[in-house]
Amino acid sequence: MGEEQRAEAPGARERILDATFALLAEEGRDAADMKRITEAAGVKASSVYWFFQDKDDVVLEAIGHGTLEWTRRKFPLAPPAGDLGEAAFALLRHLTDDFSERADFWRIGLQMSLPKQGGTMARRVTEMRERTGEEVASWWSVAEPGLDGDTAVALARLTMSAVGALLIARRADAGFPTRVVARKCGHALAGLAGRLAVDPEAFAPAGLTPVSRSVPRPAEDETGSRERILAATLAVLAEEGYRGATIARVTRRAGVSTSSVYWVCDNKEDLVRQAVGRAADSWYSTVPACLPLADPASWPAYLEEGFERYLVANLAAPDFVLAGLQLTLDEEPDEPPAGYTLYRAIRETVRERTARWLRTTVCAGGAVAELRAEDIALWIHALMDETFTQLVIARTDVVPHRHVRLTVALLEALAARR
Repeated sequence: MGEEQRAEAPGARERILDATFALLAEEGRDAADMKRITEAAGVKASSVYWFFQDKDDVVLEAIGHGTLEWTRRKFPLAPPAGDLGEAAFALLRHLTDDFSERADFWRIGLQMSLPKQGGTMARRVTEMRERTGEEVASWWSVAEPGLDGDTAVALARLTMSAVGALLIARRADAGFPTRVVARKCGHALAGLAGRLAVDPEAFAPAGLTPVSRSVPRPAEDETGSRERILAATLAVLAEEGYRGATIARVTRRAGVSTSSVYWVCDNKEDLVRQAVGRAADSWYSTVPACLPLADPASWPAYLEEGFERYLVANLAAPDFVLAGLQLTLDEEPDEPPAGYTLYRAIRETVRERTARWLRTTVCAGGAVAELRAEDIALWIHALMDETFTQLVIARTDVVPHRHVRLTVALLEALAARR
């Protein structure tokens, strides 16, 4: 069979796209090279080039193909039936493939959307998220006919935040009680929907707080060169993930020679570890303190203030959290990078501080139903990170107060003893 005929054989293009998407899921964008794509699809390179111009074209089409397949499987959403809390729980299960260990589409979508430079792939995934938001808003409008359009959209955003946070929490800790939290979250969302149907102005104001981004201070001495290299490493890591953070990309971003980079580090892993450690010091100082409260019942207002301060600090200097999310969402090799191990240790320190605070406030007198203080702390930080990523994806430097208030209300309902 001739090359042109074989390339046009039924299903060849779909096999190439399926294979590419699987490689993206397993090892990330940089692992999906032409050789591996052809091997996985069982075709020759000439077949790939018959359909696509280059690797970037294949990856872009694979994301589009994955998006189309995902939307075909998920939409239209089944209308809510029976108890609304259980229906909302079923919605979360549906959107996360029943809390699959490998929620590939959402994970890849987050990774492709995180790069700050955007691009066609990020836009395509963003369009999918917007379509999902529209479908979920319509679902809530059917569930609670008293909701106005803007309120249904606000609930849809909160629902999608819960979906993303479930993924982040599960990736951060395999022992996270995902199903327990999701069921509680579904019932909490239903309760909020009922309240908003009666009072659409609940959780107002819907204002925005602008954020001033920090500007790196230029440095020209030897120390400044090292700082520039580490800052460039973190920026590339935030945009490209661990596999994409090559020495060549770092040198181009920093504007230095390869020898200058190796003066700072022994190898790429050492460079990433140093970059994460350097950024951790300044990030840790911005994390809101968890102080004792004279009135433990006032914890939701205190958490709301801390949530907003967290978002403001991270939007002002986002690379540390973005880099950490890339490391968290990436498919780990047998031995996780030292940079990820360090990032995880830093984040666990912050979560433990939050858990200690929860034990004296929310969990005073004992655990909350089936959840430990550590579980609630992880869920709080996952929701913070997910909200932060959505603001990054939207390319905005403003903090949406109403969404923060709704998120804290969701946490308050989740933590209520029943």
